[in-house]
Amino acid sequence: MKEQLHLFFLKAAMCTAVVLMLGVHQDRALAHPTQSDTVHVAPPTGERETDRASILAALNRVAPGGSVQFAAGTYVIGETVSVQVPRVTLQGHPEGTTLRVCDPSELIDVRMADLFADPLACIGLELIGGPQTVRGFSFEHAFHALNIGCCYAEAIAALEDGGDGAFEARGSDIGGYRVENNTFANLINAIRVLGNWPDPAVIRRNTFVNTFHALVVHGRTVHFLDNDISAPAADLVPVYGHPGYALAILPWRTGLSDCSDNVVAGNRIQGYPEVLSISAGRPGVRCLRNVFRENIIDARPSNPDFASPGRVEDGSADYVVWVPVSLRNQAGDGSEIADNLVEGNQIAGAEGLALEIHNASRNHIVNNRITSVTRREPLPELPDFFPDTVLAWTDANGSAIWVSPGSDGNEIVDNTFEEIASHPVVLEGDSNFVQMLNGVDVVRDLGNGNRFTELNRAYESKFIEAGGVRLHYLDFGGEGLPLIFIHSESWDAFTYKDFGSQFADRYRVLAVTRPGYGQSEFREEGFSVPGQAESLLDFMDALEIDRAVFAGNSSPTAYITYLAEHHPERVAGVIYLSGLNLVRTNKFINGYPFEAEEMARRAMGRAIDTDSLMAERTRMLDAYEPEFMQDENSEITVPALAFTARSGSLGWEELSFSLLLVGSPLLSEYLDDPPDSPFINYARRLAADEEFRLQQLEQIEDSLVRAFMTDFADDPARQEKVQQYHNEIVLPARITGRERFQQALGENLRLVSLDISAIEGYEYRDSPELIVHHIRSFLEEVERLEHERQSTNPASTQNDY
Repeated sequence: MKEQLHLFFLKAAMCTAVVLMLGVHQDRALAHPTQSDTVHVAPPTGERETDRASILAALNRVAPGGSVQFAAGTYVIGETVSVQVPRVTLQGHPEGTTLRVCDPSELIDVRMADLFADPLACIGLELIGGPQTVRGFSFEHAFHALNIGCCYAEAIAALEDGGDGAFEARGSDIGGYRVENNTFANLINAIRVLGNWPDPAVIRRNTFVNTFHALVVHGRTVHFLDNDISAPAADLVPVYGHPGYALAILPWRTGLSDCSDNVVAGNRIQGYPEVLSISAGRPGVRCLRNVFRENIIDARPSNPDFASPGRVEDGSADYVVWVPVSLRNQAGDGSEIADNLVEGNQIAGAEGLALEIHNASRNHIVNNRITSVTRREPLPELPDFFPDTVLAWTDANGSAIWVSPGSDGNEIVDNTFEEIASHPVVLEGDSNFVQMLNGVDVVRDLGNGNRFTELNRAYESKFIEAGGVRLHYLDFGGEGLPLIFIHSESWDAFTYKDFGSQFADRYRVLAVTRPGYGQSEFREEGFSVPGQAESLLDFMDALEIDRAVFAGNSSPTAYITYLAEHHPERVAGVIYLSGLNLVRTNKFINGYPFEAEEMARRAMGRAIDTDSLMAERTRMLDAYEPEFMQDENSEITVPALAFTARSGSLGWEELSFSLLLVGSPLLSEYLDDPPDSPFINYARRLAADEEFRLQQLEQIEDSLVRAFMTDFADDPARQEKVQQYHNEIVLPARITGRERFQQALGENLRLVSLDISAIEGYEYRDSPELIVHHIRSFLEEVERLEHERQSTNPASTQNDY
């Protein structure tokens, strides 16, 4: 939720800058009488001249800040369409709008010929007018489908004229571009960016299929977020027949010498041998403070034919020696690649090397998980035109991370390595710092002054066959009463990596990744509460554990409650880290008035897609109803620990998201109470900043939702009715559910009050000192009860643990 709500917004003051830059009188009051806020493009004919004329005519009629609505079907562009109207939105049709730039045969002819002769051929849209939006299109058959920033043709001309490549990247003081919910298929380059902006160009939730390059950034402040990149049919990549690097951050020759402050986060990339390259190929380049975070990478090619080490003919297969993630300074002195962050990524299936730091210093490689790195045998013999740096890592062949000579002062901290053919880390640079998780991972040190520590968190990452599926888990060691931590949605066992070891001195501590999450295999029963709960019993059986204490927050509330109700003989105790915050209480909630809540969830990206994995999880959780919700006399007979806040709340109360989105003052008291967080700060800004609230409403993609929420925001009477429903129906339902929960647990429940305003459930990560001693005290009590049980049951022994 927090990540989904974190958006990037436009600044109204930039409009004037756009006007001055373009030299066009764009004042809305003095606009040409024929200009309109919404302009519709004539339906496509498939004829290049006609379609192109229709698009240009619409762009000539639309007013600044307006919208150009395309019809359904396929438009043929043929040559670059420059979009110069500021703040304009180009919107594809809901039934599908395709922008075909060239015929496939034309694309091959242009690409293989001299591109400098006609730099605009087979290039689609060029956004050069300031904060502009492109949304809801499919792009196909292009050399570049989309250029952001001005001007690619001028940049090519600067090089052709024999200069140093410098050119005026107009639009560099604007930024704020948005490219969302598009599909880019069968292209050489999907998106190329030229510019340096104070406000980010946001490229998010797009799909890239069979493109040679998905994104090339020449400049700074591009945010590439939550996109899908894959090459399921690599032979459809124009000209090359295989993918190249997915993402590249590099300067434009010497015209743009800074490639800094870009963010690549939350993307899923599959089938690309080189995923991210931050590189400097000439002197004077500075690539600083770029962030590559929480991306999921599978570098194994979809077509094994183009992974053959012998296929290096005319250079078209240079990818065979590329590396999934590289910080590569090929220029040496005078250039700098530094202070970049590679954090929280999952990198699997690299052949030869997973992560390269080459002549780059002071970078931070933190908390990544690198798995399944194999040696490349044999290494290819490269043509003469290849740079010497391409195979400089041959001594590290089969390793996860290589740090080259001249790469000094880097930090490699808290990374996880599994199935690495050679060494996890090979150092040839100097004065680097490496902090390993355990003594199993061996560093090969060929440099000088490098420092090492072992952050011994006393866990091993393991796998086990349980109930017919392969489950991943963390084993923190320890002996005695088993304690098993269960993760919530969008996490895995590693969420407890800093917490579990605090109990391993006295107990056997484990954290399991549930089926269908992280590195655990999917279970046929899917995401049902009984299916997920029974898998925990299978996990116990596989490890020969008879009884255990289960701990979890959020959705695990349902799973461990199910076990306590249906399998108390296997449960020694339960710990509810998020209080008695039930996942669902639908029994008492019969829908929201005016569809306000449904509309808000759709606006915030939480609409239920029946084909999505999250929809399946949500549906299963919605269907679950504990026994104590069906029978008021039901009892839970196992010891339980839960936390309450100083206000007495047992976890987060359900919010009215519709009132949050419209910034209703009715929530002002609530917004003053919770601690600061990205979500709460966003909600407070909605309530306090009218301009910001209007921007949020304008950016809702669903037109029906946008109209509904805009009207709702201006209707205090309806807001009061929604708030009344929330207070009289929703909140009491939550409270009734918790009262039933407490009643079912009875004297078996230990409630601990914490001096905080609300229980989030993530105190184990954010404030473990608040809960560790309470958990230890509870475990000691459970341990005592288990010994009593064993003493009264001669057939039971310590081996039950």
